[in-house]
Formats: sequence, structure tokens, C-alpha cells
Amino acid sequence: MKTIVLLLAALAAGYLGGCLALVRAQEKEKTQLRGAMDELLSELTFVAAKSCEQLVDERRRVEQLIKKLRENKIINMPSEEFLSDTGQFGQAIDTKTILRAHSQNEPSGVSSKLWNQVVTLDKQGKSSTEIAKELDMGQGEVQLVLNLARQ
Repeated sequence: MKTIVLLLAALAAGYLGGCLALVRAQEKEKTQLRGAMDELLSELTFVAAKSCEQLVDERRRVEQLIKKLRENKIINMPSEEFLSDTGQFGQAIDTKTILRAHSQNEPSGVSSKLWNQVVTLDKQGKSSTEIAKELDMGQGEVQLVLNLARQ
């Protein structure tokens, strides 16, 4: 009888030990998950801030382009109307107007050297995203140059 009690006590102790080990493993896993989540949140915050900076830079470039188009009397509307928040960006100016601007002089803000680099990289099979990153340009600017170059 004494042996059975000892076996039951050993079984209970083993069960409790296993439960404690399981709880500790779960706590350790939670801690690791929290650490990973904190790292991801930090990275997302950094990427979001960088994206916002890029958007501000891109908007500044577009505003400069509009200013140069207005100076060349290609458009005559205020940039607030052209850059409205309604999602109608760029619809006030059509391809013919842009082509006319290109025939008068090279695209605003794009030097001949940069223009040639964009076209060369395009001929090498690079995407507009890759070209924009490599030349530190906006993707829309690269696409505009490529569209104009193709016409």
C-alpha cells in the first residue's frame, strides 16, 4: 500500500512538474512574440514615416512641375485646383498638353542627362519602379518621361 501511495505521489509530482514546464514555455513564447511584434511595429513606424517623406517630396516635385507649366503658359489654373484632394489629380491636363510642353522644352525638372538615363534603363528592361529608385526620382515622373519618350 505504501508503494502505491508513493507511486501516486510521484505521478502527481510529475504531472504538476509538466504543467509548470508547459506554463513557463507558454510565457516564454508570449515574451518572444511580444518582442517580435514590437520589432515589427517599430519597422512599420519607420517605413510609414519614410513613405510620408517620399509623398511630401513627390508632391513638392509635382507642384514645381505645375509651376513650370504655368510659367510656360501651358496651364493657367491654380495648383490647389490641380492638386485637389478629390482624387482628380492630373485630369485637368491631357497628354497633348504635356506633349506640347515637351516640344517647347524638355520636361520640367528633368535634365537631358536624366532623361537619357531613364530611357537607357528602360531599354535595359528595368521597371519604372526600379528606375525611380535607381535615379532617386518619383515613379510618376519616370512614367511621364517614358510615355513622352515613346511618343
